Amino acid sequence: MAHSLANQIDRYRDKLTEADQRLLDVLLRDPGQSAMLSAAEVAREAGVHAAAAVRLAQKLGYEGYPDMRSALRSEIVASDSSRRIAETLAGSEGDLLASLIASEVDTLLGLIQHIDQAAIEDAAKAMLKARSIALCAQGNSVVLADLLDRRLRRAGFRTSLITGQGRELAERLIPLGRNDMLVCFAFRRLPREVTGALDHARQVGATTLVIADHIARRLPRTPDHVLAAPRGRAEEFLTLTVPMAICNALILTIARIDGGQSVSTLDALETLIKRFD
Repeated sequence: MAHSLANQIDRYRDKLTEADQRLLDVLLRDPGQSAMLSAAEVAREAGVHAAAAVRLAQKLGYEGYPDMRSALRSEIVASDSSRRIAETLAGSEGDLLASLIASEVDTLLGLIQHIDQAAIEDAAKAMLKARSIALCAQGNSVVLADLLDRRLRRAGFRTSLITGQGRELAERLIPLGRNDMLVCFAFRRLPREVTGALDHARQVGATTLVIADHIARRLPRTPDHVLAAPRGRAEEFLTLTVPMAICNALILTIARIDGGQSVSTLDALETLIKRFD
């Protein structure tokens, strides 16, 4: 079971060296970013040897650096989520459901101020040209990637879902090539897995599409296609309705411009399903 990083720092504060303090300065300066870095990357930024990061984790009672990083990530998610929920509840004025629906409607109506149909059609045409489509997501956005993956497959596309890390992520990216497309989801933060996948896609010449919120402004390089819109007020509960609407708009636009291919494939699917039933 992961320990609270703050508690562990207080518990072992007397045993921390100067190198430990420098590492903690890096980790706590921007926890959201630091929680995505490896031991070697944190150590390099702190100006110490990579082994020092591993020793710090063990000194604080963790099995290793990944365990300590997981604790940091958990604290970020917990504190951020609780704050947002508290703000949302404070503004609900008693009728939570009505308040939530009103907020969702306002956010959805604002979508057209950030993405127009022309941008949706450009992305849809790129999808139709792709030999295969890989969908990369981490955290909560995995549910959206899975939704889009299923609907694309039902429309006759060759797809793959990339949600792992490390070796698993690399293995799933290997088939990606020049005639393929990589679709990435990114909300609030840019996971290293997503930026790494985008870098690899550029290297092999694959087309890239990012579905995101305000974090799209922090992308290190501009993808071929970006469909980004706010998911609500920054200080309150953030909805997945907006990116889900973007996914649905892509599917429907594909069906409108593909000359009946999607509808034909869906008919064939229904026939096949009846055979197995």
